[in-house]
Order: sequence, then structure tokens, then C-alpha cells
Amino acid sequence: MEGTIDKSRQSETYNYLLAKKLKRESQEHTKELDKELDEYMHGGKKMGSKEEENGQGHLKRKRPVKDRLGDRLEMNYKGRYEITEDDAQEKVADEISFRLQEPKKDLIARVVRIIGNKKAIELLMETAEVEQNGGLFIMDIFYIENQKEYENKKAARKRRTQVLGKKMKQAIKNLNFQEDDDTSRETFASDTNEALASLDEPQEGHGETKLDPEEAIEVDHSNDLDIF
Repeated sequence: MEGTIDKSRQSETYNYLLAKKLKRESQEHTKELDKELDEYMHGGKKMGSKEEENGQGHLKRKRPVKDRLGDRLEMNYKGRYEITEDDAQEKVADEISFRLQEPKKDLIARVVRIIGNKKAIELLMETAEVEQNGGLFIMDIFYIENQKEYENKKAARKRRTQVLGKKMKQAIKNLNFQEDDDTSRETFASDTNEALASLDEPQEGHGETKLDPEEAIEVDHSNDLDIF
């Protein structure tokens, strides 16, 4: 039994049967869309019942990059015929697409239409030259910049270690440390904390500063500072 729609706001007028029917139709429509999506992702092939039971069917949706992109197409440097800026744009775009092995010919046609025949042919010649020389090097394009930053950080870290050693050594020289003297111990701890706190202050200059032979100490590891 199906009721009619009533526009009143009373709770008795709510049609539960109609709501249930609409909900069921919505769920069925959603299932159909999901099924169509699965068939499209699998190329029209249905998953086996065994795969569905194991819940592993979705793992086959994404193939390796090499399989998805296919074999790498090499550029045809010579082409079929010569092109000039006086040729029709359709002819230029078609020849460029052929030489670049580009399947999206409409994309090349748009580029030629926007930048013109002359510029498109110049870019084609530059592309051919780059490809013949081995292509663009893109792996470590920021190598020099990163290497410079690394060297600066390394020099700053070494300088901080030298400054720390110098201040710690100076603090020890200025102390008349006695084994049973609590005052000397407190003074040593205070000077040590000041030396450590001074490391947080910005240092003037960049790179390393050469220390006097008597003041320079060699620290192989940060744990070696514990000897102080």
C-alpha cells in the first residue's frame, strides 16, 4: 500500500512506506553505479568469485607504471617532410605530432595555433637537439645548491663545537678547583651553563674561524664533551 504526499507538518502525515521505497531505490542505484565502476576499472572483465571472497580484487586495479604508460617512444628526428613557417598550421601540427610521437594531436594543434608556426618549429628543433644529446638532466638539478647549504651547516656546526670547547677550557683555567670545596663546584657549574647558553646566541660571520693552537681542541664526538 502506498500513501499520497501530504504537505502538512503533523507527524501522522509522514509516509514511512514511501520513505522506505525511496531509500531502497537509492541503494540499488548506488550498487549499480559501483558495479559499473568496477567493470570499467577492470576493462570489462569481471572478478572471479575466489578473488571477491578473499577481498583482493581491488588490488589489481592499479597496474605498474611501465604497463600503464607502455613502451617509451623515441622521437623521429628526420620526420616525413620539411616544414616551414609558411606552411598551413594543420600541416605543421601534424608533422610535429609525428616527430614527437604525440598521440594527442589536438593538443599540438592548439599550441601551434597559439604560438605560431615559426616558434613551434624553433621549439621542435631545440627539442630534437636536446634529445639527441641525451635528454634533460633532472635527477640532481638542485645538487649545487644543496651541497652549498650542507657545507655551510657543517662549518657552522664545527664552529659551535670549537666555541664550546674554548669556553669550557677557559672556564676550567679560571677555576681553582678543590675537591672538597662546594663553592668551586657551584662556580664551575655556573660557568659551564653560561658557556652552553651562549651557543644559542647568533655568532658573527660565516664559515670557520681559525683558533690559536693552544685554544683549539679536537672533539671527535659530542659525547667527548662529558669529560669536562
